[in-house]
Amino acid sequence: MKWRLGGWMAPWLVAGCATTSQSPTAQSSATAEPVAQVAVTTCERGDDSRCMDQADALWRNQRDDARALRLWSKACEAGHQRGCFEAGAAWLAGERVDRDEQAAASHFGRGCDLGDPASCNNAALMLLHADGVERQPARAVDLFEEACRGGVGGACRLAGIVLARGRDVPEDAKRASELLRRGCDLDVVGACVELGVLFFAGRGVHRDASRAANLFARGCAGDSGIGCRNLGVVHHRGDGVAQNDRLAANAMRRGCELRDEQACTAWASMLREGVGVERVDEAEASRVLSDSCDRGHVPACQR
Repeated sequence: MKWRLGGWMAPWLVAGCATTSQSPTAQSSATAEPVAQVAVTTCERGDDSRCMDQADALWRNQRDDARALRLWSKACEAGHQRGCFEAGAAWLAGERVDRDEQAAASHFGRGCDLGDPASCNNAALMLLHADGVERQPARAVDLFEEACRGGVGGACRLAGIVLARGRDVPEDAKRASELLRRGCDLDVVGACVELGVLFFAGRGVHRDASRAANLFARGCAGDSGIGCRNLGVVHHRGDGVAQNDRLAANAMRRGCELRDEQACTAWASMLREGVGVERVDEAEASRVLSDSCDRGHVPACQR
């Protein structure tokens, strides 16, 4: 049996939440509205220091979402990083205000310019995926890298993947390995797995199959289905670790449990051929393939 190492990329956004500020002191319903109204008026008359607190309160209490959004945007213009982020997140979600990806991208970009790593991450994703936003892969990688330096581990991983694959940007495996290493140090198991792929292939780093196996094991322990599948591959091949089909089978089974469909087809093959398992189990192999097929994995339907 021959299996290939795998890696993957999925867009994700750092989520926004307006409830991160301190809750206001409890007031009676008779006094709450006048106090809120004064704060809004003060903000709208130019006291930017009041905008964030009042926008948060309006959004949290679902009193006037559109107004809250205007106040976050005003705070953003005045240089408040979180105002940019919250406005961008609200426009992007489109759940309580009309969805506007261009406005979201603009506010995330402004937040990034103000030094907010989460805004940089989201701005980068929008440059790759958003409708109505000019696609700029090279700029997206730069913004991912800024977010990575600011501690957003997922951004390290995404930048590393784009650079390692050469997806619409020049391939740069060395830079990719540095970013993935940073992401792995930040405990993003997907970054560890992708870094393991580079070590296994010797791309951007000196080939080190043993280190690759350790990174795959770390990914599998962190519930990365691809990490488990890759760990199964190296145990089956005996490359970087001692050849051990029992451990390979265990890794493939775990990868399948984590819904890595290629691990499922490999696990089914091992069951059918009696590799790394106590006995051939055609019934279990058929069940594994049937479940994988039901989840939409076409190769499993053809086995």
